[in-house]
Amino acid sequence: MNERSICEMCGLYGPSGATVCICCGLVVDRQECATTAASGTQPCLADFDYRPAETDTEIFKEAEALYLSSLFVGNSASEMGYRREQVLENGDTFYFPLGWIGCGGNLVIKNPRRLISFGSYTGPVAHIWAYYQGIGMAPLGKDRINNLTILDIQDEQNTLRVLKTFLKPGWVDELLPKLASLPVEIKGIDLYFGIRGLLQATENKWFSFHVSN
Repeated sequence: MNERSICEMCGLYGPSGATVCICCGLVVDRQECATTAASGTQPCLADFDYRPAETDTEIFKEAEALYLSSLFVGNSASEMGYRREQVLENGDTFYFPLGWIGCGGNLVIKNPRRLISFGSYTGPVAHIWAYYQGIGMAPLGKDRINNLTILDIQDEQNTLRVLKTFLKPGWVDELLPKLASLPVEIKGIDLYFGIRGLLQATENKWFSFHVSN
């Protein structure tokens, strides 16, 4: 049986043997994807200055309490596989890698204290990258509205493909003439399902952008 194709940009599955994504139009080339992944351009945890968390501090204990109270209702932390030594921190967040079905990990923001649970749409490092871009990651789409300003375009074809991952087709058609005169701001949109495409755009320098609330 042939393996179903999955688009590296929008994350949707296509028919077995498909060479082009039926959603965004990206060419599905496994060899090209392997080359890109091996090039070292994708972000990793070290890029965000993570280190083992200092678990004896008050701020960690407060962050841990928030994390555990949200995730382990009716179960002990140890039963779920939680280990303090797995937690990482940087200057402004704690990263708790243990999630559950449909969740790939969690961030606790140090100030003000709040929890961000990652979905399963893309990996935890991509979610962390999205957080630092300012992309909303609330559970409900109505609560994660952003504005996206396109500053510069180097590859129009791939730029349009990325935009199609989070904009309605009609919006992209209306936007196309405006892209001739940059910058262009797109207001009031949910960028969550555009994380993969926006990350690829950054890695490959297809276009530059700024995210705001």
